[in-house]
Amino acid sequence: MLKYIMIINAKLEDKYMIKIEKIDKIAASRKHSYSAPQWQAIAITGADVLVAAAAGSGKTEVLSERIARKVASNRWDIDRLLVLTFTTAAAKNMIVRIENKISERLLSTNKEEDLIYLRKQRMLMNDAYISTIDSFCLNVLKKFYYLVEEKIDNEIKYLSPNFSILANSRGLLIETIGNVLEQLVQEDSNTTDLLFTVFGSKQNISSYIIDLYYKLLNIPNFQNYLEEDFIKLNNLVTNNFGVEEDSVIDKFNKVSELTQKESIATAIEFSKYVQQYLINSKKESLLDILSLVNLDETKKEKLAKYVDEDEMSIKSNQEQLEEIEELISKLNAQFEIEDNIYDTGLLSEIHGVLIDYLNYFKVLEKMNLLAKSITRVLKKLHNDFIKRKRENNFLDFSDLNHLAIKALTREENGEIVPSEAAQFYKNYFLEIYVDEYQDNNNLQEYILNLIRGEGVHFFRVGDVKQAIYGFRGSNPDLFEQKYNSYRKLEIDNYSEKQEYSFEDASEGICIVLKENFRSDVNILKSSNYIFNRLMGNKNAGVSYGEDSALYYPKAKEKNSSEIIPTRLINGKINYFTGELLEDKKSYREQSIENIAYEILLGIKNGKKYSDYAILVRNSTKMSSFKEVFAKYNIPLFFKEKVGFTESNAFNILYNILRFLDNTNRDASLLAILHTEIFDYSNDELLKLSITKGKNLFEKLQNSEKEKDYNTVNLLKKWLNFSLNNSLPNLLECIAIDTDFKNYLVTIDTNDEELDYYENFIDIVNDYQNIDNKLSGLVNQLKTIKNDEVFETKKRTPNDSVTLSTIHISKGLEYKIVFVADLDTSFSKRGYTGEVLFTEIFGLSVNAEELGQKFGLISSNIEKLNQLYKYNSILIKLREREEEVRNLYVALTRAENSLHLVSPNGIELNNEKAKDKPLYQALIEDDNFEKILNNLLSDYGEEFIFENEKDALFKGYESEPLVKDEEDSSEFNLQEFYKQFESKQQDESSKQSDNHTIEVKNKVFPAKTSYSALKKINTKDHEWNHKKEKRGYLELTTLKKSTSTSKAILRGNIIHKLFEKIVNDTRAGVEISDVVSYIDSLKKTDNLLQNIKEHRILSQEEFDNINNKDDIEKITNFINSELIKLVSKSKFCQTEIAFTTAKKAKELYDDSESDIDVILQGVVDLFIKISDEEAIIVDYKTDHVTSRNGEEVLRDRHREQLRIYKEAVAEYYKLNNIKTYVYSYVLSSLIEIE
Repeated sequence: MLKYIMIINAKLEDKYMIKIEKIDKIAASRKHSYSAPQWQAIAITGADVLVAAAAGSGKTEVLSERIARKVASNRWDIDRLLVLTFTTAAAKNMIVRIENKISERLLSTNKEEDLIYLRKQRMLMNDAYISTIDSFCLNVLKKFYYLVEEKIDNEIKYLSPNFSILANSRGLLIETIGNVLEQLVQEDSNTTDLLFTVFGSKQNISSYIIDLYYKLLNIPNFQNYLEEDFIKLNNLVTNNFGVEEDSVIDKFNKVSELTQKESIATAIEFSKYVQQYLINSKKESLLDILSLVNLDETKKEKLAKYVDEDEMSIKSNQEQLEEIEELISKLNAQFEIEDNIYDTGLLSEIHGVLIDYLNYFKVLEKMNLLAKSITRVLKKLHNDFIKRKRENNFLDFSDLNHLAIKALTREENGEIVPSEAAQFYKNYFLEIYVDEYQDNNNLQEYILNLIRGEGVHFFRVGDVKQAIYGFRGSNPDLFEQKYNSYRKLEIDNYSEKQEYSFEDASEGICIVLKENFRSDVNILKSSNYIFNRLMGNKNAGVSYGEDSALYYPKAKEKNSSEIIPTRLINGKINYFTGELLEDKKSYREQSIENIAYEILLGIKNGKKYSDYAILVRNSTKMSSFKEVFAKYNIPLFFKEKVGFTESNAFNILYNILRFLDNTNRDASLLAILHTEIFDYSNDELLKLSITKGKNLFEKLQNSEKEKDYNTVNLLKKWLNFSLNNSLPNLLECIAIDTDFKNYLVTIDTNDEELDYYENFIDIVNDYQNIDNKLSGLVNQLKTIKNDEVFETKKRTPNDSVTLSTIHISKGLEYKIVFVADLDTSFSKRGYTGEVLFTEIFGLSVNAEELGQKFGLISSNIEKLNQLYKYNSILIKLREREEEVRNLYVALTRAENSLHLVSPNGIELNNEKAKDKPLYQALIEDDNFEKILNNLLSDYGEEFIFENEKDALFKGYESEPLVKDEEDSSEFNLQEFYKQFESKQQDESSKQSDNHTIEVKNKVFPAKTSYSALKKINTKDHEWNHKKEKRGYLELTTLKKSTSTSKAILRGNIIHKLFEKIVNDTRAGVEISDVVSYIDSLKKTDNLLQNIKEHRILSQEEFDNINNKDDIEKITNFINSELIKLVSKSKFCQTEIAFTTAKKAKELYDDSESDIDVILQGVVDLFIKISDEEAIIVDYKTDHVTSRNGEEVLRDRHREQLRIYKEAVAEYYKLNNIKTYVYSYVLSSLIEIE
């Protein structure tokens, strides 16, 4: 096994000689003089330096000035410095800044030698290593490609020098995981069934594996990690509690009841096995997972605290030992009875206890198998993904980092050491600069340490309080560790005019830039007031104290005008009219209207639209701002993510290309014919549908109408053109033939459609760099459409309000900022689910949920969930910490004025909001509206720190809209509002007639579910086409609540509830009060409580069934013969997911094919009556009448139950299986066959 080592620069002596040069004439003569900490950062030499730069503290100025001085004064060639930025745009800006500063310094001397040197540096600037880490790694691979070896299909492959970059590899990755899973279905049905049972569907499996794969790519040498550490702790947990002799378990598993001497003997043998296991567990004690991981002590304390708080009351090891010893004694006594007259009640009770342990061991087995299966799929995915990329000489961005490591290292005596490439860079670079260091990840840190030469120092700049890229794998702990371990530079009576030198033995020097040159005093004080509390005690995972708070510069004159308070805006009051709103559902829209009010008031007072910015957590609700601002004619600029796939430009071009890829795609052809480009009316399409032809294109060709003839000629032209030309040329041909750009202008006066069209061109151009296959492009477009999220690039208007996500706003500044939608819920997806992963703890399995999915109920399973809980809480802590840092970024963008906006509002001194300590609110509350209400509940009582003293917050106060007679003649905001209220609404859109298209040659899916199969085989199946308001046909389901969607929701609730009732019945839970039972299933705001108490119903779901009629039906189910059968049954399992293969002609009415089709299904309830007899039950919520309901249900679901029966019979090797449906409406168990 290879040993990977982190290569770092060792000290030659115990101490470094640190020097700080005095300020030079050019720096001293600048209009804005440098502060003492700024100059120290610029002029210090002799050690690694970390510059902890607060928001607005001028870190970019410091970085560029330092580099310019090294080049101009020290005569370091610019290409001998490595300068890494976070984005390409930042790199370009840095190059301009550095070049200007170098020129300024060298031109100021008027010396010939300096002019010659300047010309040299300008020539070298093109080769300067000022770039992102990805660009640097690309440079490494271009220079040292011949050192890169990869193992693909167990063969060593070498990197081709002719590689190209795959800009977006996600589509290829999705396709690869699909192929891997399809292969798995064929080769290993047990693993496939396990994955489908746990995750539910192929899409869910794919999504989880892809997410996991992306996380692994942030780990240096992740293949080694996958091999050694990925499931190491999971294995320790299962081995610690695990078993070695499966024969004992298998033997007892066959015992259905203790009625014979042989079965009692087997029970004694199993009991002794459990006893020995408990003894071993007692010796080993509980596994101390936290002691095995590399995590800072503060985090460990928090994890231990939250896990301890969540521990359920379970029997101690000693109590269980005493119980099992007593049980063995009782079994021995029964075994000694000679006349075989046993105490059946006692034996039944003992059997139940042993089944509890049996289920526990089965869950252990499932945990191990699941962890190994996921590992296996990940290894296969990586191998096949790499193989597909390399077959076409492609690298994606993750390859750049990992292959650079391969180029920079080599194996020597079982260790990984620097290669000749690493030695080249070690000898070449004189200093290494890292901007935005808080956003670095472990992979980048590893690469930089590989190329650091002897005597070469790091100069790192950043603000850990602005570390907001955790979703990309950034690790702010790298910054925080150095911040805490480096020596803070403090020099008494420091003067920039003097030179300093001293020896130091610390790891490095930390210089803190705390003066904010961007914001007015009250913005800084308000921010300090909030973050002294939110980030105190490392609540955000970073340090926030006197050193790291925000301060107004001493050299900057304070604004003498009136202090502008931090305003709190809500949606409860209409700012235009002063009226209170009664409907809470209107609060959010009104809060946006109130932002519009504030902006219009500012415009009236001489401000510009471009002075304003609205910052939100995510882009999903941006369209609301667009609609409201359009109402008031306020120009708004934003990069939206949700509009692109809904646009005319995308959908028209997507459907044209989709048709050209396959002329049998009638839906796509119908969509483009219905646009104004081809201008087919409903009547024309109806007549065309009855023309002879097996598909729509053939019908067009058989038509004798001139319009159809011209359409066919154009389509055939594109078809022929697509065969011999590049994809960009094909798109250009289509655009020219249809005058597409002018068409877009006519349907959209705001140029949005043109922006979308240009983004579409970019996608096609990027794909052309990968492949020239039209089918591949169509698949990528399909992926983008299905995702519904695609961030578009748009032109920036000259004078408009900026609407931006907080992430995009980072590094920018605006005069007036509204931080809006503070009620947006924090994401919960990261720390819940069947399986969780962090690099610290590796893979962990939710043992309780796993047990439930397989119907394995045990009181001991809680012991197996410790690792999962650590992972869950660590992820949640990190996510909440990043949410706080996001808020810090948002608040520190403002220069002159700051507004905090939320629908329900943030109130000052609201005692009701102080319902828990703030640290607890941070982890339990789900949005900043609640957290800030808690934080500001005692506002003004005490200012803890000097840096927050007199911070001024202010709620809504009614202000006169017109100050005096002079102003009223120019602009009356109240009248302005009334005018917009009476603005004419859009004309109601015309609905197109529905058409049925007869398609004879159908293309059937190779993988389906029964519900999808039923739709395909429905003879009355129609395509309902909805016409968009501009004449564009959108082929999509209307996103609104319909009777169908409500029925589906209701069905899901009943299925989930019945599954819980069955599992509780099996676990011995007595349900006497149904109303109280259902109420106990309603989720609370406390996630940990929901997990611990198995609360499964959301408020909406609870309200849906909390009525007299549903309570009666649920009571009937609980008291039914079915539940009695469940309680007595030998074996019972809920939600059994299965996959089986059938011939296409057996499934599809219109198919004669013998090709295998993979069918997926889920059996609601499986009950094993005896070794040979079982029943299947499917829950149905169909609305039927008592008169003929049973016959209707039999006819409707007979085929489905037949297929389920065959799959279960094959899986369990049973011949005698009866099928039933349980009708929720009729409260009746109905035998199907």
